[in-house]
Amino acid sequence: MRSRPLMIAAALLAAAWAVGPCRADERAKPVRKPGVSFLLSAILPGAGQLYNGDDRGYLYLGIEAAAWFARLSYLDAGNRKESEFERYADVHWTRDLYRTQRDSLGANYHAEDDTLLSEFLLRDQQQYYEEIGKYDKFRAGWDDWAATYDPANDRALSPNRAHYRKMRQQSNDLLDRARLALAAAMVNRVVSGVDAFRTARGRAEGGSESSLRLESGFRGGSHPQATLALVKVLP
Repeated sequence: MRSRPLMIAAALLAAAWAVGPCRADERAKPVRKPGVSFLLSAILPGAGQLYNGDDRGYLYLGIEAAAWFARLSYLDAGNRKESEFERYADVHWTRDLYRTQRDSLGANYHAEDDTLLSEFLLRDQQQYYEEIGKYDKFRAGWDDWAATYDPANDRALSPNRAHYRKMRQQSNDLLDRARLALAAAMVNRVVSGVDAFRTARGRAEGGSESSLRLESGFRGGSHPQATLALVKVLP
């Protein structure tokens, strides 16, 4: 866990070095077309800010890069885990075993469920793999069920089924994170576009610039820390 704060600190130091101090009187900012600024940031977050002459564009670019890196990483990991649990199920759950144990105590076999499973296998394999692990009515198909089934604890999972469900949950968690990263990238795109548009429009109308500003520097006495912050400037 100690490595995470160090990674964050290193990222802040690198960003602060790349962006540098951002002061209102540093240089005269160009007047740009608001529509162009918005379009550039909508295509690539931060591009509109850089077009406007604002260094905070690097912040949006950094967020965009981080979001897509997270998206692709989690998506790849989730898909690999999905393939892994499907292979595991193909080894440890079989329809022949499910059918041959139909008359066993606790098997919960029904011909209608068997037919439904056949449909899923042909038309919706994602649902097929969910069904065999989620519902007790298919538990007799797991190769360790007969040896571990305890009528006194009817809801208990066999070890192989429990491990399979854990693998599916891990895959779902990774894919959920991939979707969250994609949502973050979309939000970053909208925020960047609106910010670039407001800044350009304010300068074109001779008004104040954007109320957001990227500031970097150091603070602290005996233990200085690099800082990078997006601040709101009050009129």
